Amino acid sequence: MSDARFEAGLAWARVWAKEHGSSLAAPARASIGSYPIGTWLSELRAAAQVPAGEPGALAAARRASLEEIDPFWCPTWPIVRQRAYSVARMWWLESAGKVD
Repeated sequence: MSDARFEAGLAWARVWAKEHGSSLAAPARASIGSYPIGTWLSELRAAAQVPAGEPGALAAARRASLEEIDPFWCPTWPIVRQRAYSVARMWWLESAGKVD
């Protein structure tokens, strides 16, 4: 992935996270501002699984940039679980921790 494409995706990732409770657990088909943020993040999660130094591995600087936005952007547990947590967390924060 080119530096320009990464930087563009990173800018959209910041927007996504701001709108989704600081979470980058976007579904694969998600888009924001017509940018396919879900696909972009899926590609990066796949690259993060490649051992460092191997072809296709995610550069440490890129990983750090994503972790600044969301430390759990690429969890070791299933991303579906992270999405569910993020939705529940947003609900809890929006309800001020009050359950009727």
